[in-house]
Amino acid sequence: MSGIITDNLGRSTGLIKAAGGGGAMELITSATFAESTSIEISSLGSDYIVHKFYMTIDSNNDVHNCHMHLSTGGSYATTNYHWMHHVSNSGQGAQNENAGNQSSCLINQDEGRNNKDAVLEMDMYNWIDTADYTYPTAVWTLINQNDQQEGVLDHGGLYMYNWVTAVDAFKFVISAGHYTGEYWLYGIKKSS
Repeated sequence: MSGIITDNLGRSTGLIKAAGGGGAMELITSATFAESTSIEISSLGSDYIVHKFYMTIDSNNDVHNCHMHLSTGGSYATTNYHWMHHVSNSGQGAQNENAGNQSSCLINQDEGRNNKDAVLEMDMYNWIDTADYTYPTAVWTLINQNDQQEGVLDHGGLYMYNWVTAVDAFKFVISAGHYTGEYWLYGIKKSS
């Protein structure tokens, strides 16, 4: 019964249930995948201002880089990816990398170790205002553990410069090896 207290302030006629204000996360899609070299989320639903994506990963021993590709207007972009990430490895220290106008976005980097289990959390914002140079943006955190029991924490961010339409799909492509796991995609609206 959300809204009872705030909508009843100043009233003497009893409790009144306020209408829902939106903002709750709604599950759009979820799936499991096995020994996949590409994981695609082909629909982001409609009217969502923010998407939250979660993925659990169990990788085999020859996994290398994982790149994210974004689609707009039904086709995947091959340019204008601007991204950066910071990797902290309990066994190898830390490193930073950034790149502009790339053909994809690096999510998980091969660090000379075999990545085993990982969890990816990502927020995607489809706010577009070309006058203010606001374009689709994604931020993520990836936590994994490699075969030498070293923890790896990867924070990253991406924006799509000069995009004028919203992201309508995205996919992860692995350069070698494969992923097995599960994902969940949620959407958040401004109002119900």
